[in-house]
Amino acid sequence: MTRFLLPILSFLFSLYFTPLAMKIAEQYNMVDRPDGKLKLQKKPIPYLGGASIFLSFILSLSLLYNLNKEILALLFASTIILFTGFVDDLITLSPGSKLIGETLATWVLVRGGIRIKLAFLPMWASILLTFLWILFMTNAFNLIDIMDGLAGTVAAFSSLSFAVIAIFFHSHTTGVVGLSLAGAILGFLVFNLPPAKIYLGDTGSLFLGFSLGSMAVLVDYTLINPVGFLSPFFILWVPIFEVIFVSAVRFFKGLSLFKGSPDHFPYRLAKILGSREKALGTAFAIHLSLCLSAIILVRLGARTTIYFSLGIIIFSIIFAIFLSRVKT
Repeated sequence: MTRFLLPILSFLFSLYFTPLAMKIAEQYNMVDRPDGKLKLQKKPIPYLGGASIFLSFILSLSLLYNLNKEILALLFASTIILFTGFVDDLITLSPGSKLIGETLATWVLVRGGIRIKLAFLPMWASILLTFLWILFMTNAFNLIDIMDGLAGTVAAFSSLSFAVIAIFFHSHTTGVVGLSLAGAILGFLVFNLPPAKIYLGDTGSLFLGFSLGSMAVLVDYTLINPVGFLSPFFILWVPIFEVIFVSAVRFFKGLSLFKGSPDHFPYRLAKILGSREKALGTAFAIHLSLCLSAIILVRLGARTTIYFSLGIIIFSIIFAIFLSRVKT
């Protein structure tokens, strides 16, 4: 019953809090203004969507589920990330300052027992990989938040995928976290799908990346499939591919990764397909296919998973080369 009610309650909370966040953001001038280059919206758009998602997520969890050590650690760490993103939305922090907040939040997460757990890894390697993974995913979602509905759609179905896998493995913590977060994001998407009325802002994109990166390490994927730990990479392929693609393109152009440019793969996809809405639909179709594949593969054998992984790598390389030739 809790699993059934959690996403519904968080969805309803989000429907209430998101318009409220829009009003507050507009009142305090926390808006994203069009610049005619990358920001092509017709008018300023408020960007406090992340706050409404966080409130909906935490309220539904606290009302319907007994908060254990792992969830409390995740909520405490997420609050640090939310504050970091909120300050960045207000005054624009330097990459180094944001990294300090992200690192502190990840440390809280690790101290709460949330880390990559693989039998062949020593403790120090597990902690180091957890830091690298969480920091990577936190900033990856920040990077793909460049198109109406994109980051939210990817995050919502990633959350649902982690929840389904968690239910398979009887990991109740990940299951309830995933369902609650998915409901909150879906409520936000009512106002964020094209044409967006509110944006995530750094408050939301950092929070979603951090939360999904954390959920990815909460489940022991190797109980059935020895290489089942590859499943999170399929679920989060879109932001992972975006970071690698943009990094490579900007490296060869001699540009900084932290400087805005139209090099993002969804922008290039929109050039090919003729509209951002078609690019969003295509990215979502790819994402959904990979999420379903991850759910299936985690219950199959290692050989099938490895072959599928090689196929995804080959497809990604061909796709990246094709997109790199599109003029922006």
